[in-house]
Amino acid sequence: WEVSSTPHAGDLISAKGSPFGGTEPGHIAFVEEVEQGDQYGGWRIRISETNYDSSATKTGTWSGSYNSWNTRYLSKSQLSKQLAKGAKPFIAAKAWKR
Repeated sequence: WEVSSTPHAGDLISAKGSPFGGTEPGHIAFVEEVEQGDQYGGWRIRISETNYDSSATKTGTWSGSYNSWNTRYLSKSQLSKQLAKGAKPFIAAKAWKR
């Protein structure tokens, strides 16, 4: 596995806190696309993500379901917390093709 502070299409991003929500255990999303541009603070990513039904946290069981699928764009500046202090939230397997 490789971790990086630079996104590539096909990476996963593992993070918590805004803009992903602030609760444990965190969030995983798939990086679909990376667009370069000064207007984004350097780049923005288009991610795909899903969310687990909150009933799981209320009951303490995993009886809920994945109830939504979403794609959205996030800019480098929106991910400043996740990239602070040299953090590397982007994950890729060496065998994955880019």
